[in-house]
Parts: sequence; structure tokens; C-alpha cells
Amino acid sequence: MRRRPARGIGLIELLAVAAITGSLAAMGAAGFSPLLDRLRLVAACGDFRSALVFARNEAIRRGRRVDLEPVSPAGWSAGWRVVADGGRTVIRSGPGLPASLAVSASLSDMSRAYLAFAPSGRPRTDKSASAPQFGSLTFRLGDQRRKIIINFLGRARQCDPDRDRTTC
Repeated sequence: MRRRPARGIGLIELLAVAAITGSLAAMGAAGFSPLLDRLRLVAACGDFRSALVFARNEAIRRGRRVDLEPVSPAGWSAGWRVVADGGRTVIRSGPGLPASLAVSASLSDMSRAYLAFAPSGRPRTDKSASAPQFGSLTFRLGDQRRKIIINFLGRARQCDPDRDRTTC
């Protein structure tokens, strides 16, 4: 009787392939970290910009002041909420930010963390209904940044200060 050669793979070959695949996957995963950070940053910044637009539209629709404020006095990292009627009515709220994401504001009124919109849709300060609230919020995750710029009419735009140095 003639013996047939064995077909298939042995345990040693299987372990070698698994070790090589694991090593390549680990090297590739390290390269995805900046990409994942950028995606988290863009998503958080986009959610916040949507909340700004929503708060502005609600102020126009309701014909009275609407505020966008952090849930916690500690800042925006715990989440945000859109409120009307002096904070008594919560219209919408948003989730907290990832732990490593930081938000810094540079607004015309830095007395507290908030953005208020008048019935005209223009941002305003707590100090005066006619004083505009404008400036920017910078979101940072690792070495990547995104910025939301709010003009005196209440329009918000998003940019990357590292790429758009002249317009951001």
C-alpha cells in the first residue's frame, strides 16, 4: 500500500502564521491612533457646532433668548444643554466629551461658560442684550485641534487651525 502525503497544515505552521499576523496587526494599529483621534475630534466639534446652530434657530423660532451652556460648572467636558426661559426649560442636551478631549474658549464675555442667542439669532452677552458674544472655541485631542469660530451675527464655522492658518 502506497502512503499518501499529508494534506493541510500542522500546528507549528499555524502558530507561525498567527504570530506573524498578530505582529503585523499590532504595527498597523499604532498607525491608526492619529486617525481615530482626528475622527473623534471632528465628531465632537461637529456635534457642538450643530448644538450652536440649533440654539440659534430655537431663539429665532421662539422669539426669546436661548442659551447653550455646559451641564457642569467645570466646563464643556461633561456635556452641554440648550435651555430657554432663564435655564428653567431644557430643550436639548448633548453627551460628554471623550476624557482626553479638551475645550478652551476665547469669547468676548468670559464671565462664565455659555453662549446666548437673542430672538434675532445674534449672540449676546449676559452683561447687555445689545453687546454681542463672539469668539472661538478650540477643541484639542492629542496633537490635533479643531476650532469653531462664532461671528457677531451668530454664524458658526469650523476649521482646522493647523491646516488653515490664514483663515482660522
